[in-house]
Amino acid sequence: MNTFIPVATVTELEQAKDKKMHLTISKRNVTVASHKSKVFCFDSVCFHMGGPFGNGDIEDYLDDTIITCPWHAYKISIIDGAKYHKPVTFDPRTKSPIAHSWEKATECSQRIHEARVDDQGTIHIRLNSCEQEIQSDHYAFNPLASSCLLKSRKQSVHSKHH
Repeated sequence: MNTFIPVATVTELEQAKDKKMHLTISKRNVTVASHKSKVFCFDSVCFHMGGPFGNGDIEDYLDDTIITCPWHAYKISIIDGAKYHKPVTFDPRTKSPIAHSWEKATECSQRIHEARVDDQGTIHIRLNSCEQEIQSDHYAFNPLASSCLLKSRKQSVHSKHH
């Protein structure tokens, strides 16, 4: 899909629970979210194990905006889809684990989609059509996986089929 489609207004998004809307666009489960007056769109279901990624908390982290998956606390950039991880090495003498500082991966794990707002305040989404497979693609079209969003937040899923 190379075209932008209207999905909601900024006012509707700001009034939604947690400033998020879970949508199905062309059978793909996505979340549209507002954070500090910016609009983001990303695959709703976590790449890791199909958790309710779209229900995670959004926050600023370093020079990035991230969401933390509520199932396993994975931190993922909603700017570029890269995950954060804490490398662990082992002390050669004691064999004890040593956790290091958070690092951002170079590859994308969660598919990010383009969101823009027009002059009338309508949010338009263009699905990321990059043909490179991204880990979150595994769950993106799975209605059973997206049902975890509803169970954990009792929020409706809106459909936009284009």
